[in-house]
Amino acid sequence: MRATIVLPNTPLFSRLLRHASRGRSAVRDDDFGVEKSYTELLSDVLAIRKVLQDVLSQEVLVRLRNEKEVYTGVLAPGGYEYTVAMLAVIAIGAATVPMTVTLPVEEAAYFVTKSKQVAILTAASSTNLGQEISSYVKSQHLQTVETLSILPNLPRGTMKHSSMVISSNQYLRPELASLFSLSSFLALSSNSTAAVSILLGYGATEFAAVFMVELDPKGTPDGSVGKHLPGINVKLSEGDEGEVLVRSSQMFSKYLYDDAATVAVYDEEGFFRTGDIARRNGDYYWIMGRASLDIIKSGGYKISALDIERELLSLPYISEAMVVGVADLEFGQRVAALVTLRDDQSTFPLGSERRKLTIDGLRKELRSKLAGYKMPTVLRIFVGELTKGQSGKVQKKLLGPDMFPSPGWETHPNVQVWKKPSDQRSRL
Repeated sequence: MRATIVLPNTPLFSRLLRHASRGRSAVRDDDFGVEKSYTELLSDVLAIRKVLQDVLSQEVLVRLRNEKEVYTGVLAPGGYEYTVAMLAVIAIGAATVPMTVTLPVEEAAYFVTKSKQVAILTAASSTNLGQEISSYVKSQHLQTVETLSILPNLPRGTMKHSSMVISSNQYLRPELASLFSLSSFLALSSNSTAAVSILLGYGATEFAAVFMVELDPKGTPDGSVGKHLPGINVKLSEGDEGEVLVRSSQMFSKYLYDDAATVAVYDEEGFFRTGDIARRNGDYYWIMGRASLDIIKSGGYKISALDIERELLSLPYISEAMVVGVADLEFGQRVAALVTLRDDQSTFPLGSERRKLTIDGLRKELRSKLAGYKMPTVLRIFVGELTKGQSGKVQKKLLGPDMFPSPGWETHPNVQVWKKPSDQRSRL
């Protein structure tokens, strides 16, 4: 019985246990209809951990004791069940693989097999989906994975916080200590309104935050993502401009079961190749976009699609905008803009009238905002909402070729192409 109430010696569980001693409320989940104290939360975490321990094979338990890699899926919407599942997996010494409940079965099966999950913890609302995923994985002879529903395994009673102890055989490694110091990221103001500042920054799953605007952003230039954070080594591939290369003790260790991809993503000095392009001026950085999607090479210039999208979205009649490069024999690529309009989706207001948006009219609007070589020369107006992924980002990789097919975009009936005056030399 003793082993069921021992928590890992980490800052996370130490802090949770301290709060449990004060009888504070930890979670209120209106959708689930519960409000739980820290003691109740930890009791539920320990109960789910015990259920996991009971169903895992001896081989997996030995791997956990030897601190080997073990992955467990969590299939639940954000809420109390998700919180309990995540903490229970961490408490057993495994790594969590969160999966959205909107995933198709085949796609979820890919994540299950790619990470070699030993079990899937499911919320009450996603139990059937979890069973479908497990059955599909088994039917494809990929592997066998247990599914465990969280709700039926929650205890009726609650342990006393005094019965819970922290293990004495795990210590915080010095190189990770800075991960648990959050003071530099707190953004609550000290005035009576306790307003929360929104901080602009740049980071990724593989290496966390790299650039961050300071709490007082007055000195930060417009559009900048700030300075690079302490403890992060950053360089740009071409000096003051180029691909962002990052090296840090807080980086990810590897891509799961893909040694070739892990090796390929580092340069010869051990810097991670982000695939993002940035420029630097003094201590400040600006993100120009993804090298594969957001950098347009036209007429000898490297153009950031994000800069153009920002100016398009500043126009009061444009609702959404996507800028991509389309193949062109003369310039290499042309700047192509796909936009949706507000209101009736086909015209925009000009004084008391409404007019059709044309490529010539759009360029006139942007003349004071963008350099000539950055202005769009190709325009398509889209009716409806631009296609987005689950993260809310416009899917350029799919939408670009669909809206501006190559070859053929030049003669597409819905695509407008700017024609330069005949008395001007070839220029964009």
